[in-house]
Amino acid sequence: SLITMSMTNCSGKGLDAHESAAIAIEMRSVSIRGMRKSAFSFHDVRNSKILAHGSRFEDCQSGLTLTRLASLDITVTGSTIAGMRTMGVYIDDLSSGGLVHVRDSHVAMSGLDGILVGTRSDNLTMIVTDTSIIDSKASGL
Repeated sequence: SLITMSMTNCSGKGLDAHESAAIAIEMRSVSIRGMRKSAFSFHDVRNSKILAHGSRFEDCQSGLTLTRLASLDITVTGSTIAGMRTMGVYIDDLSSGGLVHVRDSHVAMSGLDGILVGTRSDNLTMIVTDTSIIDSKASGL
């Protein structure tokens, strides 16, 4: 668990995980801003479980980048993803499906898409409730 933590202006990624069997991460009141790359990145992870509550991801290349995963279970509540140069949330190449739940959150000022699910994502359930997606230069969802 990461609780009440702040990362600012790093030259790489805020949180980065790749080539792992299983990763579970819980973030509460975490602030990641000003990253040259992703605020948060999972790549080539078989089983992923992510909880972000009351957290802020701001002014990075992209917000949450989740690619080449077998399964995914992500819940984002009461959080802000804002000012990304590309996507706020990007999910692609998900082979065994999963659940994405975004609730009571704000996705704002994305350079491209607010929330983008790539074409290679099978059996994905997405629930977006009480969430604002504003000022995306391409698509909102």
